[in-house]
Amino acid sequence: MLCGALGAFGLSACSNDSTAGRGIWDETENGLAVVIQGEAGMPIPSARVRLVSATAVVQDSAISDSTGTAYFEKRPDYGGHVEVSSDAGVARSAFASGDSSLVNTVRAPARLSGSLNAQNGELPSEVYLYGTSYKAPVASDGSFRFEGIPAGDYAILSAEETSYLYWNESRLVSDEETVVFLSAPSKDSVLIDDFEDNRGTNLFYALTGSGWWFTYGDSTSVISPSFPEHGLTREDAYAGNKSLHETFTMDSTAKNPYALVGFNIGTPPSEDSLHGYDLSKVDSVTFYVKGSGHVFMQFAGMDADLESLIWEMEFDIPSAEEWTQVAAVPGDDATWASIATNIKTINFLVTESADIWLDQVVFYGTSASDVFRVELKK
Repeated sequence: MLCGALGAFGLSACSNDSTAGRGIWDETENGLAVVIQGEAGMPIPSARVRLVSATAVVQDSAISDSTGTAYFEKRPDYGGHVEVSSDAGVARSAFASGDSSLVNTVRAPARLSGSLNAQNGELPSEVYLYGTSYKAPVASDGSFRFEGIPAGDYAILSAEETSYLYWNESRLVSDEETVVFLSAPSKDSVLIDDFEDNRGTNLFYALTGSGWWFTYGDSTSVISPSFPEHGLTREDAYAGNKSLHETFTMDSTAKNPYALVGFNIGTPPSEDSLHGYDLSKVDSVTFYVKGSGHVFMQFAGMDADLESLIWEMEFDIPSAEEWTQVAAVPGDDATWASIATNIKTINFLVTESADIWLDQVVFYGTSASDVFRVELKK
């Protein structure tokens, strides 16, 4: 069903000279200048600036001079983040491999504290904020604390022997302390979305930098709301306080009408567009639904020859009033087997008018570290 159209769908030396305030700088080279300023725009001297890779390796560091500028001899070959700390505040921002200058505005730091419940397992010695150099020791009672962290969304991880354990994500606010109490996540199921946040992404945004929900349709179809984050509603939910509600009005006289709501699994914008996520261990994907209409649940991915393919399951929404759990079970299907390690998006597509409420999307038979292949510095 519309498959063709929708299938497209090591630590370096550091320049820390606090007297000079800069490393070796040559404007004819591929250097990077980072300007540090306060909220009123005044320069911040003596700020410590670090270039950190996506795998949390500190690639270089420097101290800002009297103009608030920190100079780096060579910008990294790959993107990452700039981390800034100073007496005036902290900052963190992304950089791309081609950037030659950046401006960072420092603000009051946030704090993150909490405790881990290993549920009869062994507590990790440290926890990390993914993609950063920030880490905190874990005490024998499971407590931990981060100080001086820039505001933002962070994934809280710990290292395992060959992978990582994703504990949760947390949104930190400047000049406030966030307290979390986390239990070790299941290693055989992943709650992908419960729609409780207001971002319009799945729950792994802090880990992947993506995972956005979106809508799409032919020119005659009306999708309401057109932005899924506006479809997050407190009117009704299977669990928690929110669910996603989308209404599709189709022109029955149009040729091959279609419309959908879906989400990309979580390919970061900085990654190659060919990169997807691994659902090869998934036994089933379940979700709760109510409303009306006939729906095609589609998994769009690429096979080994980089051909776009779709595995789909179709179903009628069972009830307009009662939440019902529906399961997609790929089984031994050949199409699924060819794309399961490289899934791009999951779509709920209709070809006739429909009213769809969704809640509690879960992958069974897999773990976050199996699905989201990210590298964690240990």
